Amino acid sequence: MPLWQGVRGVDGNFGGSGLQPLLQKSSDTGVSHIALAMPSDALVKTYSSFGLGKPTGLGLPGESTGYFPFSRHRWADIERATFAFGYGLRVTPLQLARAYATLGACGVYHPLSVTRLSAPVYGEQVADPKLADAVIRMMESDVLPGGSGVRAAVPGYRLAIKTGTAEKLGAGGKYDGGHITYTAGVAPASRPEVALVVVINNPKAGQHFGGSVAAPVFGQIIGPVLTRLKIAPDALRAPVVHRQSG
Repeated sequence: MPLWQGVRGVDGNFGGSGLQPLLQKSSDTGVSHIALAMPSDALVKTYSSFGLGKPTGLGLPGESTGYFPFSRHRWADIERATFAFGYGLRVTPLQLARAYATLGACGVYHPLSVTRLSAPVYGEQVADPKLADAVIRMMESDVLPGGSGVRAAVPGYRLAIKTGTAEKLGAGGKYDGGHITYTAGVAPASRPEVALVVVINNPKAGQHFGGSVAAPVFGQIIGPVLTRLKIAPDALRAPVVHRQSG
């Protein structure tokens, strides 16, 4: 039986329907179970291969690499579980965008540039192309009815996104009631060409979840970008066939 089958998350009993509901419902419990079934260094190596904790190579002054536990050798179960859904590390929006771009590029990790490059840019294959494509397909469910990112939907386009919410630490190292919300992803999902990350610090609209606050902004940005770049819609309706009797 696959590790994710039969996992019960805070959002309900997902039965044997696989990983997709865990992403669609943002189940911390589900991904924690999967992380605890993996070798303790597996997530660290995977996150690192996607560029987390590393400089982007753009040479921008004052660029932060965030915080990443490269040197940790011993992990408590609670640390492994929470690390799986984003606790115990800090990343920049650009690092996050690069990670999603790597998924959208079939697992190829490309160097970044602040200017448009005319020559082909070769990258490093850091993930199995089939697995990267499978993750993109699962991320599409986040924009569908029932998903946490449904408010990011753009008519005519398939999006592959993930929403998120993090509690903020105050000066004393304790949670101060503040939040950071985000929505990140690629489009169009059938052949990704654009990666985007929207981060909102301490939202003031009365809600603090990524799907409620950052997802609508994601949709408002990515839609015009796809149109401006003249990227064809990929969520086309199937043709309707009318039958004639007689």
